[in-house]
Amino acid sequence: MESISGLSDEKLKRLMGADSARSDEAYHPAHTNAGMDDMQSHFARNYLMPSEKDVSDGRVKDFLRNGDVAMIIPMRERGPVTRPLLGVASQLMPVGNIYVIDDGSDIDACEEVRRHGAQLVAATEILDLIDWKRLLPILALDKRPSGKGVAVMAGYMLLYLLVERAGKEVAWICQHDSEIAEYSTYRGLEYLAWGALQKRNAHYVKMAKTGRGNESCMTARSIMRNLARLPQNPSVQKRLGDLFVRLAPHKWMLTGEFMMRWSLAMQRPFATGYLEETLISAFAEDVGAVTGQHTVQVANSNPRLDAANTARKEALMQDQISGFLMELGYEILPVNRWALEDIARLNHERMSMPEDVAWIPDDDGPVRYEEVDNNRILPSIAMLSEGEFIESDKAASFLEDKINI
Repeated sequence: MESISGLSDEKLKRLMGADSARSDEAYHPAHTNAGMDDMQSHFARNYLMPSEKDVSDGRVKDFLRNGDVAMIIPMRERGPVTRPLLGVASQLMPVGNIYVIDDGSDIDACEEVRRHGAQLVAATEILDLIDWKRLLPILALDKRPSGKGVAVMAGYMLLYLLVERAGKEVAWICQHDSEIAEYSTYRGLEYLAWGALQKRNAHYVKMAKTGRGNESCMTARSIMRNLARLPQNPSVQKRLGDLFVRLAPHKWMLTGEFMMRWSLAMQRPFATGYLEETLISAFAEDVGAVTGQHTVQVANSNPRLDAANTARKEALMQDQISGFLMELGYEILPVNRWALEDIARLNHERMSMPEDVAWIPDDDGPVRYEEVDNNRILPSIAMLSEGEFIESDKAASFLEDKINI
């Protein structure tokens, strides 16, 4: 057991208990309260709180069994850590619809996927189908990028090729992190499927949980509301205000478990690293503002036990995400209106610049300063297809040799 002397100040204070009355006296509602009820109603409109009985409904099982959902699992792991997830997912949905995209895992991790019968495909083999000579200048890079977002893009591209060349159509793509322990308790796939069934106009269904770094991310989104009120370009003011209204309701904006309708999944751009989920959320909300489709959040109080981040990784990630949110505001152009030329401009003018980050370590040392590589924005699958970045002959051979089509 951890000794009291080894606990942080905040943990010690929480152990001693909080004086709720004293804390609540620190802030009082504004005198006008203009629009507060309307805003709270907006925040709660598509937030669902199912029970365990709800997600056990037979309709959820039928929905997952009928083949309308394909699961993409990016994997860069050591050991059989996918066992809890695959053990459950392979019983709930057709195993042929589960695609694990290997991004450099060890033998034990890959063998675990094969043991469950899921489709194991190397990200590099899918990415080899892209004409990188033409794409790299758009990314402002001189070599092929790597990272979780690149592996995810490979998975979406694989599903696109299976539909285009083999007619294997699905209605939803479920993207899911790989290393969650005690998955039979977490039940992420069932919660998402239940959410997809509740709202006819849902096009993006995501998990909602407390913790998970949400507080830091929410601070950045709230600041956009303040920035929108500062004297500046009216178009920037409007975009910052729109982003606050659209993104602040996301309780867990950065979730690694979500479902997207096929059309949305094929149109959304990618990011090479940990800006992925932020970019998805902004894109889905910008599309929804035009089409009337919704982001649906599904509360899940079950424990989600994944690999913990170090203080450094969490700090760098949250700083980068916060900065990117501000950039989305000052970019003005909604994400759903980005063309290939806009992505190229963003990569050259902004994303190619290193991130300057100050972060607080979890030791008694001074604040740390680092400069780290930034993400790149990757085109959507639709853009890659329309721009003929996917080499047709190679794709046909790949599907025949590797996927047996």
